[in-house]
Amino acid sequence: MTACCRSGFAPMSTSWLLAASFISLVYLSAAGGVHVAPPGFPRFSWDTLPVFWHAWGAEPFNKSTLEFINRFPIVTIEKGMNSAGAPAHKGAESKIVAAAKQVKEYNSTIKVLFYLNSLMDWSMYDLHQYCLEHKELMWLYDSRGEPVAIRNESLFNLASDTMHKVWLDVLRKANSSGWIDGAFVDRGGDPIQRWPAFKFVSQDVFD
Repeated sequence: MTACCRSGFAPMSTSWLLAASFISLVYLSAAGGVHVAPPGFPRFSWDTLPVFWHAWGAEPFNKSTLEFINRFPIVTIEKGMNSAGAPAHKGAESKIVAAAKQVKEYNSTIKVLFYLNSLMDWSMYDLHQYCLEHKELMWLYDSRGEPVAIRNESLFNLASDTMHKVWLDVLRKANSSGWIDGAFVDRGGDPIQRWPAFKFVSQDVFD
């Protein structure tokens, strides 16, 4: 299992990224013009422009949405998934996994990425509640002792070992569901903290 980020791609230890890997390792048959992706990689062809789906729905996917999603080899399920469902605007981790299950049961060949921000502590995640209870270990503070934020969302302290473990545990749990193929790590190249966004991402997160 691998991860990609919004502003580029970065490896988890020695692994190649999902998106970069399947593009670079696609086998092109010169004789027949057939494009075959390696086993376990997303379906792929140069016959059409490669496109991917990155979005969410306020409610669980219905049949027409799943039919639309079926057009794409890779999908990212965003943090706002099923935001209208109980608990409203909370429990993003389980809601993303539930949506991934819907997609996989509709078409098991689609690769589903779990959305998680590398900097911003979005309030719709259960992770946010942990952060509220352990602010001094999870959040980044400025010289005045105030939490650093983007769009009123506090930022993770990437220098904290506790933050590393808790953040990675979110991905470990998602991966253990069996419905998630990788992670879309947003703001992976954001220089705001002058800290390599993937410094703490290790291969032991995934099998």
